[in-house]
This record gives sequence, C-alpha cells and structure tokens, in this order.
Amino acid sequence: MEILRQLQKGAVPQTYLRGLAAVSSSRLSVVLKGKSDDIIHGNRKVCNGNMRHFAPISHKFPILLIRNGALLQTQASVLTTNQACSYHSLLRSVNSYQRTEKDLLSTCLTVSATNTMSKRDLSMAWLESLTVFQASWFQSLAESRFVEGLMGGLQVIHDSLHVPWWSSIIISTIILRGLLTFPLAVYQNYILSKVENLKGELDALAKELGRETALATKKFGWTQTHARYMFNRSVSELRKDLIVRENCHPFKASLVLWFQIPLWIGMSVSLRNMASMMPHQDTAAQILFLELSTGGVSWIPNLIEVDHSLILPLAMGITNLLITEVNALSRVSKSRMQVILTNVFRGISIAIIPIAATMPSCVVLYWVTSSVCALIQNLALMHPQLRQACGIPKTPSQIPKPYQHLLSQLQNRFTRRKS
Repeated sequence: MEILRQLQKGAVPQTYLRGLAAVSSSRLSVVLKGKSDDIIHGNRKVCNGNMRHFAPISHKFPILLIRNGALLQTQASVLTTNQACSYHSLLRSVNSYQRTEKDLLSTCLTVSATNTMSKRDLSMAWLESLTVFQASWFQSLAESRFVEGLMGGLQVIHDSLHVPWWSSIIISTIILRGLLTFPLAVYQNYILSKVENLKGELDALAKELGRETALATKKFGWTQTHARYMFNRSVSELRKDLIVRENCHPFKASLVLWFQIPLWIGMSVSLRNMASMMPHQDTAAQILFLELSTGGVSWIPNLIEVDHSLILPLAMGITNLLITEVNALSRVSKSRMQVILTNVFRGISIAIIPIAATMPSCVVLYWVTSSVCALIQNLALMHPQLRQACGIPKTPSQIPKPYQHLLSQLQNRFTRRKS
C-alpha cells in the first residue's frame, strides 16, 4: 500500500528501486505510467507527455512493458544502471484505485515468473564454471616447472642420441621406466610378500587368542558381543605390532602409483605441449614443432597429427587388456573385490581407445610404449629367480612355474567358454 501511495503522489523512492533490483538476477529498469503506448527504451526520448526521462539506461536484454502502471522489467540479468533516473507525474490519469492495485499485482506475478526463468537459465552455470576451472588447471599444469623439466629432458635425449623423435620417445619411456618405475615395482612386491608372510603367523596367534577369549568369557561372564569385540580388537593390535616389527605397512605398496601416475600425466602434457607449441610460442617451439612433424615412422610420419589408421590406439587398448588378464590369471584365489576391479580395468582399457584416437600420435606412442613396458615388467617379476635376485621374499602363493600356469589358466578359460 505504501508503494501505491508513492505512485499516486508521483514519486518513486530510490529504496524501492534498489529493493526490486535485488530480486534474484533480474533488475528493475524503469517505472513508468502513461496513456500512450509509444514507449522507447535506450538513449531515445520517451514519447509521452505525462512523464520525463532524464537519463539513459544501459540494457543488455530486451525489455518487457507492463502497461497502466508500472514496470519495465528485463527478461534476465541486465547491466547495472549507469545513471540515476527520475520520473515525475506517474499517475495523473483517471484510473481508479482498484485498477492500479490490479496492475501492481500483475506486475509482481510477472517479476516472479521472470525470476523463475532466470534461475532456470542459471542452473547450468556450474558447468561453465567447471570448464573454466579445468582450462585454468590444465594451463597451470602445462606451464609448471615439472612439465618444462620433462620437456627439457626429452630434448636432451633427442639431441644427444641424434635419432628421430619417434625413437627418442620410445627410448625416453624405457629409461624412465627402468630408472624409476621398475625399482618401485620391486619394492611393491617386496612389501606385499612380507605382508602375505605375516598372515601365517597372525593366524596362529589368532587361534591362541580365540582360546583365551573363550576362557575369559566363562570366567568373567562376557556376552558374545563383548567377547567378539575384545577378540577383534586384540587381533587388530597384534596385526599392527607385526607390521611395525617387519616394517611393511601396506600403504608403502602404493608408492609406485604415487610416482607413476604423476609421471604419466607429466609426460603426456609435455608431449602435448611440444605438439601444440605450448606454453611459449617462440622460435624454439616452432623448430620443435617442425621436427615432430617430420619425425615419425612408417604409417605415422607426422607425430603432430592423430593416427588415422588407429593402429596405436588399438595397440594401447590391447596391451592394457593383456596387463589386466595377466594379473587376473596369475592369482591362485580371487576375492569379490578383485573380480570387480578386474572388470573395471577391462572397461577402462576399452574406453581409452576412442580417447587415444583423438590425441597426437606422439602422445599415443608414449602411452603404447609405457603399457608395453608395464606388461614386460609384470611378466618379468613373476620369474622366481628374478624375484630372488631382487630380494623379494618367497611366499606361499608364489608359483614355481608361473608362465606354464598362465598358459594352463588361459586354456582352461577357453575350454569353459567352448563347453
């Protein structure tokens, strides 16, 4: 009602304008009243004898006109009003009090509907924010010292060996795998073997602890729930003590992932930078770009382009599938979680093929070389003599003839499928 009185007096308080401007993402543009329909926004003069427009308003979106009284409202978020506006003699017509109130009610409904539309339009703003964040994150990674160091190392190997770029990528991958990943893989097998060997000692202690728990239950009158709680707590403490004694915490077995994944990402970004003259488009980057353009081999003479023959993407997918199957067939017993992880890795190996088909050939060549090295590494660490030479303890699950076991498991799988 207060707003209505202000409209009848011919003055609109600025607080009212600011209040409506704060509603959702929409902003109040103009509050007008006139008999004429000749209302023009922007920098042009309002054609109505009963009102005056003292300053222009800047708009980004079209304006909706609510007649007889009242609001010109933008459909979505508009630019902030640049200059203050003053309007006089808004309601000098013969409209009745009831008609004016009805117009204000329709105006409020229109504002509410407009705000709903704006909220729906902004519901996908998170996707744009995510895209901007990913772009900024990738740019910061591409310009990091770690990536620049890997790029410099690749160029040093290329310049030192005087070989084409496809050979430099393969040699660099083998060197990194041999100097960093293989020792960590040996350490991983060492930790897992020690943890497995503790299982026999822990089982014997658990049996003794079970007998003691049964005696304590009879002596102190423990319930079954309390006795089970005390047993599990004691077994957990014994396991921790054994792990501390042998210095073989299972988390140490994951160190290979904490080094291998950043290295894989860094090498991929480094080769992508070289293929797109990033992060600095200077003369050295242009020369490197030209060298990669002519440093391919056979069906991929240009390492900048994608492999249109799909040989490299398919080779990478097949190699990753072989790694997954070798790990699955080498296990004597399989838990439910291991079966689930095997299926997940199978899906990832297949899903990465179309991704590799859109990447530069130099990046996919690194991926294929890295996967082949991983497959050879896993097969080599199955050999009993090599494990013994690397200081990996012998375990109960270790197979004396692992390669024959893999072959027999593979034959059994095909036999079951045929039957």
